[in-house]
Amino acid sequence: GACAHAYSVTVLARHVPKEVFAQFWRARRQLDEQHIAAELERGVQLRIEHAAKALLQLTEAERRLREVRIHVCERILTLACPRCGAAFAEALDGELGFSGCCALKCARPGCAAAFCAYCLED
Repeated sequence: GACAHAYSVTVLARHVPKEVFAQFWRARRQLDEQHIAAELERGVQLRIEHAAKALLQLTEAERRLREVRIHVCERILTLACPRCGAAFAEALDGELGFSGCCALKCARPGCAAAFCAYCLED
């Protein structure tokens, strides 16, 4: 529990120099951020544990179906650079959206593949 003799933030702000209160407020925000990050991390871990349990309860056929669905979504329905495999979406030809030119360049640093948006030939 909280200390019964703690000062309120309002009282503290009125009785300490501005610089001291600013330090206090930065420290308090940092502590709040640490608490939020820890809570988010706990939530992520809980979701991972639930997902792992759910996967263990799948039959072999359900597992295989899930793998095939993921493959279709990630490798067939998602257009990707033929050289490096990086998915491309919004900025297909350097502009937001597709402007009609099928001569594309991979946006992934270090790849620089130039390919056809229609047939994906590099």
